[in-house]
Amino acid sequence: MIYVNENDKVITFNDLGQKLDKLYEWDLIPKTHKDKILSAKIELKKFKYYFAGNKDYTECDVIGFIPYPKNNGETAVVSVNSDLCKIMPLYLKDMQSPNFGNELYENESTDYLKEEIFDNLDFVSIDFETANNRNNSACSIGLVAVKNMEIIEKKYYLIQPPTLTFDKINIEINGITPEDVKDKPTFLNIWNEIKGYFYNIIIAHNAQFDMSVLKCLQLEYNLNIPDFKYMDSISISTKACDGDVKNSLEARANALNVVLNNHHNALDDAMTCANIVIESIRKCKKQSFQKFINAYSSISVRQFSELKHQEYFRKPVPINNYNNIKISDIVANCDLADCNHLFYGKNIVITGNFHKYDRKEVLQLIANLGGILKSSVSRNTDYLIVGQQDITLVGDDGLSSKQEKAYKLIEDGYDIKIINEDKFYDLVVEYAY
Repeated sequence: MIYVNENDKVITFNDLGQKLDKLYEWDLIPKTHKDKILSAKIELKKFKYYFAGNKDYTECDVIGFIPYPKNNGETAVVSVNSDLCKIMPLYLKDMQSPNFGNELYENESTDYLKEEIFDNLDFVSIDFETANNRNNSACSIGLVAVKNMEIIEKKYYLIQPPTLTFDKINIEINGITPEDVKDKPTFLNIWNEIKGYFYNIIIAHNAQFDMSVLKCLQLEYNLNIPDFKYMDSISISTKACDGDVKNSLEARANALNVVLNNHHNALDDAMTCANIVIESIRKCKKQSFQKFINAYSSISVRQFSELKHQEYFRKPVPINNYNNIKISDIVANCDLADCNHLFYGKNIVITGNFHKYDRKEVLQLIANLGGILKSSVSRNTDYLIVGQQDITLVGDDGLSSKQEKAYKLIEDGYDIKIINEDKFYDLVVEYAY
C-alpha cells in the first residue's frame, strides 16, 4: 500500500502515454519499452494507494510512483512504505533491462510480492462465510496477518458468489444477503489481491471447511493457487485448554479469554482465530510461533495439495437412500428439550429429502426439541414436515402418500399442520448451530 500525505506534491498525467513520454524524456526507460507498454504487449502490476485520512483507495500502475526528477518545481510522490520502497527499484531496474517485456510482466511480479511484502509472517488466519450449502459459494473472507506474535494487518472482503443463490439458514448465520454482494467482486478478482499471503502458514478454525471452500473456488475459477501449509487452530489450542473444552470457536475463545465480537463475521472470526493461536502460545510459555510448533511436533501441518476437499458443507443425501432409517434409533438429547417449543410433546412425521440435513439429522433435531417421532400420518399427527419429493416416486402431483393422507385428514376436520423445509429451518436454526 502507498500512503500519500497532504503535503506531498503529485505529478498527474492525462493518460499512460503522457506518463511514458515523461519517463522516456527523463531517461528512466528506453523508447522500445515505452512502445511495448503502449501496444499492450506488457502488463504492469498495479498497487493501491491511500490518501491520509481517507479509507478509500485509488489504483495506480507500478510506474506511477517511481521517484521522478524535479519538473517545474514538483516531484512525484516518494513517501511510500518501507516494503514498497524495496520493490520500486526492482521494477525500475527491470524496466531498464534489455530483456524487459519478453513475457507478461503481471505474471512475473508475484515473486517480488512474495519476497518483499508477504514473507516472514508467523502465520495468516483466514475465515470464509458462504451463501449456501455449496462450498464454492463464498460470500465473504477475512484475513489476519501475524508477525512476531502481533497482528499487523487485517483484510475483509465481501464476495459475489458464482450465483446469487442464498439459503435462509446461511443468511440467519452470517447476515449476508444477495443485495450485499451483487455488486462486489468475485473471488477471481479478490485472489489477485490476497494471493501473496498464501506463501505463509495458513491457519483456520475447523480448517477442513475453509480449505474446502478455497479448493472449490480454485476449481470454480481455475485459479493458480500455490501449494502451501495449513493448520487448524482447534489442534493448536488443544495444547493450551484445560479440561474438556468443546471445539467451537466460541468455546475455545472463552477458554483462553479471547474476545469474540461478532461471530460469523469473517474478519472477526479470523481475528479470534489469530488471537486463539497467540494466546495458546503464550499460555504454553513459548516465545514464538515457530518455537511452539517445534515443541509440539504432534500438531498436524498439512499441505493444501493433499487436501481431500468437501464440495458441500453438509453432503446432500441421495433421494431413495433413507428407507433404512429407524425412528427407534433416534435418541433425544434432553439438554436441548424446551417445553415451550412448538414441537414439544407433538406427534411429528417427515416426508421427502432435505437439502441441509439428511433425514436422520432432521429426526434428531425434532427429537432434541421434544417432538415425538412417528413413521406414518394418522389422526393423532400434529405436524408433517415436507422436504423435496422425488417425482419418479410420488407422481405428477408431487405429493407423497403421507401428504395425500394428511390433506385427506385435514378435509375431515383433523388439525394437522403441514410445514415446508424453509419454515422448519426457521423454527430450529438456533438449535442447529
